[in-house]
Amino acid sequence: MLLKTIAVAACFTMGFSPQNAELIVHHSVNGFYDARYDANGDGVEDVMDAIKVMKRYHNNVDNNATITLDSKNIYELLNTETDEEVFYWEIDKVGDTPCRKYEYTATEEIRIHVYYETENECSGFQVVMNPFEELIYTD
Repeated sequence: MLLKTIAVAACFTMGFSPQNAELIVHHSVNGFYDARYDANGDGVEDVMDAIKVMKRYHNNVDNNATITLDSKNIYELLNTETDEEVFYWEIDKVGDTPCRKYEYTATEEIRIHVYYETENECSGFQVVMNPFEELIYTD
């Protein structure tokens, strides 16, 4: 299955986590550059990017960050799941609890299930929402 990630941060697409800060330092020491890890968007992957990532992560943890999965995010994820036009979708499970929602705001890392229908199929996929790393991705 193709992994699709939606990062809330504009230029930095890999999420704000201690693991990514460590990877940025590793890249910096070894002369690698990956634009996805350029947290400040200056065209250089360096220790300042790692510091920015750690500060943002700890700020999110300290301030009880939230992240919302809405129709815009759902359609981005659906584009990776099917090539067909989706005429119905819903969030049918949050954690282990069945539900019927069309938007969900998470205050902690959680797995949800999205159900969808096209002309030829009924299917679904798992989504992980992480407000601390500011990521929404399929699993």
